[in-house]
Amino acid sequence: MQENKDKKDTKDNWLHQLQSKKYLQALSPNRAVYFLGEVPQAGFRINFFFFKVDYYVCDTQPVPLFCRGLRIVVWDKREVENSEEAGNIKIKDMKIKGWLQVKWPFKPGRPHIAYLDNIQIKKENYFKNWSKTLKYYRHKWLKNLENKNIEIVEVDINTFIEFYKKANMSFYLKRFFTKQMQNFKKVYKEDMHFYLIKDLLKDEKENVIAGTCILDDKEIGQAIYMYVFTYKRSEYKYIGVGIIDFCVQYAIKNNLNILNLTAIYTKGQDKTWRGFTEFKMHFDPKIAKYNDTFVKFTLN
Repeated sequence: MQENKDKKDTKDNWLHQLQSKKYLQALSPNRAVYFLGEVPQAGFRINFFFFKVDYYVCDTQPVPLFCRGLRIVVWDKREVENSEEAGNIKIKDMKIKGWLQVKWPFKPGRPHIAYLDNIQIKKENYFKNWSKTLKYYRHKWLKNLENKNIEIVEVDINTFIEFYKKANMSFYLKRFFTKQMQNFKKVYKEDMHFYLIKDLLKDEKENVIAGTCILDDKEIGQAIYMYVFTYKRSEYKYIGVGIIDFCVQYAIKNNLNILNLTAIYTKGQDKTWRGFTEFKMHFDPKIAKYNDTFVKFTLN
């Protein structure tokens, strides 16, 4: 794996997907969730029996709106190094006036997220910092597309789910993600795209070898890479690389500046995440790290 020497988080155009009203609505279809503020300090409120919880995932200190009764304000702040706000001090070593820094019960906490940024600036050079192996796999992928050995087909959600259910994962995960996928489609509508990758050298009944979904979220300027699957029958080692390359190309064509590669393994998370985390790290991504949680209590 190629080492990335400038992995340190600096202030950039990153926004967590929970800053998006659509994304939040899709995640909570059966609960009344109230959106608070505006990006880049947007949050949301959930009402419980005798108290409220306001939740923010943002870089700068949120200013909670007035609220009657007991309220808990939770703030997950990205770890910052070498920024004007934090200097060389990591956020885990900082004390912020008015906020209590906690670990339990919020650990393992908000997962870290890998993302490719400044896509509109890099454009044709977006793969410049990829490892030699990935560049080779990308070349093989593009060559097979050019020779029509492989094709990418956009399909409807029902067709995608039909093949998604055949992927090698537990029944419970399939059921959970299928339901979640349907919720996202209801909210994002035409801004949620489903693709199947076909090996045209195989028999038509068995030529689907992989699939992916892209959420086009213009509110936060991101293409979000989701619900990826590959079949064991795929003989192409570079399919995963090709899917990422395809998603970057989508972001370029649709004027989106970030490809969100979603969550990666963090200490305390499920260890099965390590494999796909290692894969994502080959693409020289930036990492949005959320190591600690801050809370405050208000009573009005």
